Order: sequence, then structure tokens, then C-alpha cells
Amino acid sequence: MELVFIILLVSGIFIANIIKTPAVNFLVVFMAGFATGKVIHHHRKKDMLFPYILLAMGFIVGYILGTSMNKTVILILFVIGNFLSIYISDKGMLG
Repeated sequence: MELVFIILLVSGIFIANIIKTPAVNFLVVFMAGFATGKVIHHHRKKDMLFPYILLAMGFIVGYILGTSMNKTVILILFVIGNFLSIYISDKGMLG
């Protein structure tokens, strides 16, 4: 688990450094939040959520450390993507 956390942290830094366009940066972080929400929704009834939340935190912290964009906007978009995915999954629209 620690190794995956480190890999996601470094991946977040790497991806954030590669992408220079703000719109693409915001889209990537929103989609990462959306994907994380889907994983959390899928596992919340079966498994412990803590490992998945910790791994998601590793990616977003790495992304925030690696980007020069507004850190608050990045975090807000990640959380919005996460909750939107969970909401849509709860309604049965996402599969």
C-alpha cells in the first residue's frame, strides 16, 4: 500500500508537470476525482474505504505539489468530481 501511495504521489507530480494548459489541468484533476468517486462508491459497501481514500490523497497531493495552477481550485475540482461520481452512481446512472 505504501508503495502504491508513493507511485501515485510521484505520478501526480509527473502528470502535473507535463500538462501546462490550465483547462487541461483542471479537466485531468476533475476526471481523476470522478474516477476516485467511482472506486469509492464501488467499494464502500464491501471493503474498508481508508486504503482507497489514502491512495486518492496520494495522487491529489502529488498533483497539487507538481502544478503551478491554483491549488484551491485543483482541490475543489477533485472533490466536485468525486462527489458527482458518487451521486451519479447512487442514482444508478453510471453502472
